[in-house]
Amino acid sequence: MNFGISSSSIVASNTTYADVLQGFSSLSGYTGTSGSFGGYSYNLVADSGNAGYWNLVIGSAGSGAAPEIDGALIPQVGFLFAGMFLMFGRKRESNEPALSA
Repeated sequence: MNFGISSSSIVASNTTYADVLQGFSSLSGYTGTSGSFGGYSYNLVADSGNAGYWNLVIGSAGSGAAPEIDGALIPQVGFLFAGMFLMFGRKRESNEPALSA
């Protein structure tokens, strides 16, 4: 048997979803009980208060997730790309004469 999270699901970082699986005393031998989904790690963990119940624990974003860019950095990133363009310019076509000063 394989556990999975539906591709249409939306999960939140650092959240525990209680009692998502019921009726299993052990998940030994089952696949998909931990992994990653939507850039977050997840684990099925036994509910200590309810025998046979399992919680879905969503972790923080893993290394495979795209990093967030702080809005304050956007002007600096634009300036960096503009500077790179000025330094390296555009590729000259083979039939264009070279400019000289």
